[in-house]
Amino acid sequence: MGNSGGKKKPVTFDARRRRKYLDELRKGYMHAAASALAGVSSRTTRRHREKDTDFADAAEQAFNEGTSVLEAEALRRALDPVNGSDTLLIFALKNHGWSDRQQVEHSGTINFHVGGQWMDREPAQGDEA
Repeated sequence: MGNSGGKKKPVTFDARRRRKYLDELRKGYMHAAASALAGVSSRTTRRHREKDTDFADAAEQAFNEGTSVLEAEALRRALDPVNGSDTLLIFALKNHGWSDRQQVEHSGTINFHVGGQWMDREPAQGDEA
């Protein structure tokens, strides 16, 4: 007995697999991992999202819920009084609009003291000191 021709029977993306896929998204898994955990390819779930707007909406909502789960866990870990993570805290702050970039503008003249003289430029090659 066995499989003739070596071809696998296609897996049906039935209601049970759809629920499993959406449940995994709600846990915070990305689409490819949620698909695999539901027993189907990410291509299958993508195709179903493209042709079924209700399913696409449900997947987007489940994905957003999963993102919230991950954000809450990252914040919990960042603020843990014993094993808190500065890196997670920085990412949490950045997600709230915080930026660690600074832009400093300078105007005016910079004078250099070279060989007993003040100059308003750096000495060029060949200038005497």
